[in-house]
Amino acid sequence: MERGELSGQSTTELVRRATEQVTTLVRSELQLAKAELAEKGKRAGTGAGLLAGAGVVALYGLGVLIAAGVLALALVLPAWAAALIVAVLLFVVAAVVVLIGRASLRKGLPPVPEKAVASVRADIDAVTNAVADRHAQDPEPPPAPGLNGASLNGSRLNGSGPGGHGTSPTDGGRS
Repeated sequence: MERGELSGQSTTELVRRATEQVTTLVRSELQLAKAELAEKGKRAGTGAGLLAGAGVVALYGLGVLIAAGVLALALVLPAWAAALIVAVLLFVVAAVVVLIGRASLRKGLPPVPEKAVASVRADIDAVTNAVADRHAQDPEPPPAPGLNGASLNGSRLNGSGPGGHGTSPTDGGRS
């Protein structure tokens, strides 16, 4: 909308439109934050699942390593050598899964909707700058006539008459 179109509208209409726009903006920002948090939660869940899987594989590796030690003590040469090789392979697999899981967890943490926060900050800056620009362009309107400048039956209110005394509706005209 052009600035000329806005300057022709009443203050009430401008406030109503600003309220609608702010409401729409806040709803959009909340949807963005929810989507971003859901994505980060999914990544964190995947990372946690991979770490749990790595723990299971490492546990199997430990079992095979123990079996290899038992077989080595029994001096059955081919059996313990095979068990040792299998255990080493299982630990290598566990290490790879741990690294992948840790990387996935780091992507999901901290669970702060960074894009939504940056967008809200940009919105606040834009509104602040627009208000500052509007105040800089529009001169202050003259004060509306009110009680301070109004007269009632020729006498001034609030005790601001010529002698510093005035009448008020409650004192019955007494000074």
